[in-house]
Amino acid sequence: MRRFEEPGEPGESADIRRVIEMRSARTRVQWSGWTDLRCPPIAVPLAAVVVITAAVAVWSGLVHRPFGGPGFTLALPAAVILATFVGWNQLGFAATDLRAWRETLLVIGALLVIVGMMFVERVGSPAEVIAYAIGSVEEELVFRLAAPLATGGFAAWVLGRPVTDLRAWGNVPCTVAVVTSAVVFTCMPGHLAQVAGPLQLVPFLTIAMLLTYIVLRTGALLPGIAVHALLNLATVAHLDGAIPYPAWVVIVAVGLGAYAMGAERAGRRLGLLAPAVG
Repeated sequence: MRRFEEPGEPGESADIRRVIEMRSARTRVQWSGWTDLRCPPIAVPLAAVVVITAAVAVWSGLVHRPFGGPGFTLALPAAVILATFVGWNQLGFAATDLRAWRETLLVIGALLVIVGMMFVERVGSPAEVIAYAIGSVEEELVFRLAAPLATGGFAAWVLGRPVTDLRAWGNVPCTVAVVTSAVVFTCMPGHLAQVAGPLQLVPFLTIAMLLTYIVLRTGALLPGIAVHALLNLATVAHLDGAIPYPAWVVIVAVGLGAYAMGAERAGRRLGLLAPAVG
């Protein structure tokens, strides 16, 4: 009986090697680049204004709470204007992008409904659920759009690269955008108030870097808004005793897992992931 040689053995045929390489190419993929986002020249300075406005408003206590809950600041309308200048279709709201993320949006949406019902039953009012949703929209627009555009755009300008073409920034400006945006997000007073020491900042930094990284790879804001709202609602419900700790851990793990896996699936569907070389 013929023995199948392991890859690299002298008797291995070219056909077998080709099959192995083809299977490897299908499973080993990498991001082909950063999101193909082009914005008008005004977008980068406007992004800086949005971030500064948000920081000043939050640290000064200039937060509006018409529905209760976390409220929102004047940075929200400014961030909406910024997103409009950039183009909502470029930010993952086109039909093609929504279809690419469909399983993720369904899973996180279902969890949001369940957690929202538990929140209303045991913690607060439906208006507060709306408030947390609005707060998540503001934070994602500020820290996953405006902050990366401002910091990454500045880094690109320093390196002499096109400021308004994110795909042309390269790895250094995008890395600067991911890290600095996560740091700014973590240093907001509401987040600092929840930590008792430096090590407790790690979850905030990690989640913020994950969200920013995926947005800069895929260009999609909506999945991040959804998972952010889910984490906020579930955490508040847990701290108020409405959700036990094990259930909270499961919700967080499933939400973040669905988001991370959905990014890879969406990347494949949209052609943003390519076979790894070597």
